This record gives sequence, C-alpha cells and structure tokens, in this order.
Amino acid sequence: MSDIPAADGVCGPRAFFGRFAVKSFGLPTWGATEPGHAAMSAWSPSGWRVLLGAGWPSAWWGERGGVDFYLETQARELRPVYQQVLRGQWAADARNETKTAGKRLGQGM
Repeated sequence: MSDIPAADGVCGPRAFFGRFAVKSFGLPTWGATEPGHAAMSAWSPSGWRVLLGAGWPSAWWGERGGVDFYLETQARELRPVYQQVLRGQWAADARNETKTAGKRLGQGM
C-alpha cells in the first residue's frame, strides 16, 4: 500500500488495490468510474457503500450507472416482488417485446 503513492498512484491504483483487498476478505465489491476519477464500493452488513469516490449518482461501469446498480441491490432485498419483476421480464423476452429504456434488471454486471 505504501508503494501506491510513491508510484504516482492516485485514485485508479488506490481503487484497484482497495477492490483487491476487499475481495481478499471475501466481500463483494463494485468498481466504478467517475468523471476523471476511479471509485470503488463494497458490500458491508449495513448494505452497499461507496468507499472511494463521490457517490452513486456520479459512478458508472460500462453502460451501467451507479444509481441503477444501487437501486437493484435494494430491490433484491424485496425478494418476492423482485422475483415477480424478473418473471415479467422473462415473459416479455419470450414474446420478443420491445425493451424500454435501459437494460433489464440483472444484466450488465
């Protein structure tokens, strides 16, 4: 860890090393980018938290936004309702219905 600042490691190397450290303890992590910045989040017993970065509204990974990711994690806590939403998506996919804005829940991770 002490080599990261010495090697000119600002946010990118810190976020990479942070995700590595969190994963080494068996905890889920979600790396993210922000405008001109790297970020990271991790799961804790109190829920998902941004540990390095500005927060969910500023974060994204690929085409998935941080708020979208966070809201899906919250929706999964309502398991029976979330399962109904997924079943509705599966039925829409089976009928080749046109998708609405954004990606389907459960995709992009």
